[in-house]
Amino acid sequence: MMEKEIFFTIIMPTYNSERTIEKALKSIRDQKFDQNQIEILVIDGGSTDRTIEIAERFGAVIIPNEERVPEAAKRLGYQYAKGTWIIKQDSDEVYVTDSQLMRKKRFIEKNPDVYCLLSDKLLAGKKCGISCAYLNYCGDPFSYIVYNLRGSIVSQNKRYLLRKSKYGNVYRYQKGDPYPIGDGGCTAFHIKKYREWFKERYDSQEYVNLSTQKIIDQTGLAGCIPDDNIYHYSKADLKTYLRKVRFKIHFNLNGTNALGYAAKAECDTSYSRRKWVFVLYALSIVFPAVDAVRMARHNKDCSFLLHFMYTYYVLIVTAVEVLRKVFKKDKGNYSYG
Repeated sequence: MMEKEIFFTIIMPTYNSERTIEKALKSIRDQKFDQNQIEILVIDGGSTDRTIEIAERFGAVIIPNEERVPEAAKRLGYQYAKGTWIIKQDSDEVYVTDSQLMRKKRFIEKNPDVYCLLSDKLLAGKKCGISCAYLNYCGDPFSYIVYNLRGSIVSQNKRYLLRKSKYGNVYRYQKGDPYPIGDGGCTAFHIKKYREWFKERYDSQEYVNLSTQKIIDQTGLAGCIPDDNIYHYSKADLKTYLRKVRFKIHFNLNGTNALGYAAKAECDTSYSRRKWVFVLYALSIVFPAVDAVRMARHNKDCSFLLHFMYTYYVLIVTAVEVLRKVFKKDKGNYSYG
């Protein structure tokens, strides 16, 4: 009997991820979907806890990631993937229902002109910290303004809706429109078509980090199934969240142009202009205060009032990082969470 062709390759970067990886992998194996058509690549940066043991128990293929960072892990995943479609799923991301992979496949079959499929919302997992809901809603104040992140892909992209059906929505974008980011959150895309389009560049760090933007740039289209949501069990107590934000700012200002904000701004010039909008937004004082109250009311969660404080934390840390860079001062120690 011939082996079934792998439809989904799930790429999961890990490093000491035992706290959440079992939930993530179980949510894949619980899917009402032919498991023979699923390949799970756990790309590990040298975990010293039970991450590998857990991954092997769920039948994942383990690939060593000598560089440890998630960006390098995704690059390896693009190279090793045997599936037609890739899903970028972090080790702290969990499917909400057991029918999500089947719904994705049905959408793909009914929309053969769409090569990128985004999840709708990231939902805060239980006991993840005071900043977790905010992190999943918009990431941070800079992302809220520059990338226009507002929780739901469906609600924030209404103006770009091309067509809708019971299988999901298709959105059309023109050059200069702000594209959805699609960095994680179980974003799916057609890896075979991606390799065909971009050939030897498809697994370069730039093209790995900007795969969603590159596909939308190529086709003008992206898909999203309403309420195709993901639980995100990111550790986000206040101290950890602020450390993550500080790392992100440092990375964006000092990383290579193939990574972070610099890469996105090069791909979409509207982001370069909007960084100054963030500065004006923060200096206004009024707008961050109003948005903090509006977010808290909309999400029925008082923790969103911290948006006001987060905005000025980002502004101050950015200013300090810029001065360090200008005067070539020691950049200090940074860690992501």
